Amino acid sequence: KDTHADDERDAIREMIRAAAQGRTDDLARLLDRHPGLIDARGAGVNLETPLHAAAAQNQAASVALLLARGASVHVRDFPNNATALHIAALRADLEIVSMLLDAGADPIGSGDDYELGVLGWATCLGRARSDVADELIARGAKLDLWSAIALGRESDVRRMIASSPPLIGLRMSRNHRRRTPLHHAAALNRPEMVRLLLDLGADARARDATGATALTTAAQDHADP
Repeated sequence: KDTHADDERDAIREMIRAAAQGRTDDLARLLDRHPGLIDARGAGVNLETPLHAAAAQNQAASVALLLARGASVHVRDFPNNATALHIAALRADLEIVSMLLDAGADPIGSGDDYELGVLGWATCLGRARSDVADELIARGAKLDLWSAIALGRESDVRRMIASSPPLIGLRMSRNHRRRTPLHHAAALNRPEMVRLLLDLGADARARDATGATALTTAAQDHADP
């Protein structure tokens, strides 16, 4: 429940806007006046903090200022339950990812609404960012099947399924329509992964929560012929 007074809500809104736009002088003045609001979540779609907003818009100077002023790297937004590091892994330069990790952000980040962790945000929600993935893994993140498929790491996929055969039928979160690894590979247009998963016994007839097979998913997401 939002317990902030109207003037505080206005200040939070302005902090988020300044952080997102890289207006560090304005952000600093707002933080001078309202230091206790640095980790407050604003209204809107994602109920984000200024640090989330700065990461989302790839504003390194804003991120640096907020961290220097004591912004928490552990606060989560709503409804994605994501930290600023989740957002940076998806959208920001490696510099910002490293800044957040240096400040103590959790490189694993389990519990987000996509059930992917920070590494999954770097690899499965858009382009597979191998540089960010390497940094996260070096800092303690663990490669899982979803990220291994997205990164095209054939030997890792083979090893994971060999050590735990039920993984071939694993399901993603509701945000990804409970897709199987085969659906996931098809959606990401990874033909070599599709071929490998079929060789390892993936069921081409398996359906996701909408009733789509991997073939339907490939067609919908414009995969290669």
